[in-house]
Amino acid sequence: MKRGWLYSYTDMPDGRRQIVQIHHPGDIVGLPDVAFKVASTTLRTAEDIILCPFPKKDLDIVFRESPKLTALLFSLALREHALLLDSLRMMGRMDARERLSYFFLDLLSKLRITNKSMRSTIRLPLNQTEIGDYIGLTNVYVSRSLLAMEDEGMIRRGENVLTVLQESEMARLCDFQNRYAEIDTSWFPQ
Repeated sequence: MKRGWLYSYTDMPDGRRQIVQIHHPGDIVGLPDVAFKVASTTLRTAEDIILCPFPKKDLDIVFRESPKLTALLFSLALREHALLLDSLRMMGRMDARERLSYFFLDLLSKLRITNKSMRSTIRLPLNQTEIGDYIGLTNVYVSRSLLAMEDEGMIRRGENVLTVLQESEMARLCDFQNRYAEIDTSWFPQ
């Protein structure tokens, strides 16, 4: 993905939506679906995007000719697995403030990969319903929790912008682990 935000989601039998992943510039969108003939999720844009298509049939060239790139793709897939476990923990055991803290810290960490100078302000093109569909809360609960977090001085909001004011306190609150900071490449082929 070159520019913009989009997300992967699935529809529940009763019509509710579960957003399972949010994609940003630098992401490889659809990597988990390489193993299947049919995509497991649907994509929706949160804003205008630019994608660079790469047909999965061309992965054989990467696997044959670039062991380092193959190791990197393998590592990214394993990181996605760890992130999924973190998300399950977040949705299954955390309260609303902890879930929102996790969500904002995860966004900051991920966005800092491609924007090293990023401080604590996020351009956030998602609405409260979409945030709720990602962290497993209703939009009303998201709204109330955001107001409470603002009142506590944890965050500041503007139109499509959010600033994390107490990053270390939020990390402590939700036991946040930055899975984006680095990948161990010591085992990669030479």
